[in-house]
Amino acid sequence: LAGLAILLCRPAWAMRPVGRGTLRVWGFKVYDAELLVSEPLGPEGESLESLFSRPLALRIQYARDIQSRALIDRTIDEMRSLGAGTAAQHTAWSKALDGIFPTVQEGDELLGEHEPGRGARFQFNGKPVGEVADEAFSRAFFRIWLDPKTSAPGLRKALLGLANN
Repeated sequence: LAGLAILLCRPAWAMRPVGRGTLRVWGFKVYDAELLVSEPLGPEGESLESLFSRPLALRIQYARDIQSRALIDRTIDEMRSLGAGTAAQHTAWSKALDGIFPTVQEGDELLGEHEPGRGARFQFNGKPVGEVADEAFSRAFFRIWLDPKTSAPGLRKALLGLANN
């Protein structure tokens, strides 16, 4: 893990929304999500490489309470299922997220921002909570929602503006 550092990226408020959708598990709403980008996407939503070549952000508003450890474990499990990262990276990333991901309650908002070549930074309810200056982490994190092999393909399509969720 490259460690924590300050990232210089276009703030999420200066980005354009692409799409939004809802994650439901067994019919229960878990969160609403919105993808924001610094430059418009092409009509097909573009390749992962193209997406990760620009600043982007994912805003998640939670519809239920979730413990910090559950958020972190699910994040790492999703990365692992996509083949993103090594076992050593998963361990390091989990430790980095320990200091960043809080326990969330209904209505809380987590914003993740990807900065190409640098990593990811996070805000919780509008306040900075941490950064991971590791592009491999950032790509693995955002692949959870943007990879064609995501566990939530309907949400991916909605976020990329390709279909309603």
